[in-house]
Amino acid sequence: MVRADAYGGTTISLTEHTGDRVMLMTEWGEWRPVRLPRTPTGVAERTYTFLANSPWALASATAYDVFAFLGSDGCVDIERGPAWASATARASALARLDGANVLGINPTRLYVGTIYAGTNTIDDSVAKRHLWNMHNRVPRIGTGSFSADRTTTSTTVVEINSEIRCTFVLGLAEDAVLVIAAGAVSTSLVANVQTGIGIDGTTISQQQSATPAGANYRHPVGLSIPVSPGIGLHYATLLGYVDGSTATWYSSDTNISAKTRLLTYIRM
Repeated sequence: MVRADAYGGTTISLTEHTGDRVMLMTEWGEWRPVRLPRTPTGVAERTYTFLANSPWALASATAYDVFAFLGSDGCVDIERGPAWASATARASALARLDGANVLGINPTRLYVGTIYAGTNTIDDSVAKRHLWNMHNRVPRIGTGSFSADRTTTSTTVVEINSEIRCTFVLGLAEDAVLVIAAGAVSTSLVANVQTGIGIDGTTISQQQSATPAGANYRHPVGLSIPVSPGIGLHYATLLGYVDGSTATWYSSDTNISAKTRLLTYIRM
């Protein structure tokens, strides 16, 4: 279960939620309730550290599954699995066994989640939701915004600026992701402007058309759409185009317009 945002992490923990036992398969093919070890502060959890320059170090821009298994001390232990083949495809498939997801090539490894390593570390932050839980998921919010007013004169769909992206990883395609865009847009001339939400590119999933009443008139933006992009790493972003003018999306709240924001709502 996720406790708080983390930036540049090199450890992960399997932590108690409503109980301190996990059903694991033994090497003899039997399911057994196994206890999580307790820390000196009394928290039931097992922590795994990705040591740099070790065989288990994290490679940059790579997804991994995380598995629980029966440790040598008789308690739950965890480890990362093989690197994914790509950002959206596993190299080692999961399998269903007695209703549980396990590593296909080793059913003693119970699947507990997926991580994505950016630069040899793990982020679980508002801009990068890169840790997904198999069990006991909780709502997690991602947010993105612009550091300065952003413009385009493009008459075809473009990403307004990549800094607003919200990235996230999904271990299984079970829950939809809600994406919301809000803010304000204006045009330098009276012209039609389109604002849209895009997933993993410049194909608009949902768009809003606006023709401001006059030059530099600020028109509200409000969009929301549930998406199911499949497993692996994905990003939501803001798209736009304008007919024969310069369109501007704003980076701050004022008395006449709202800051442009992108939000994702995910159970993970």
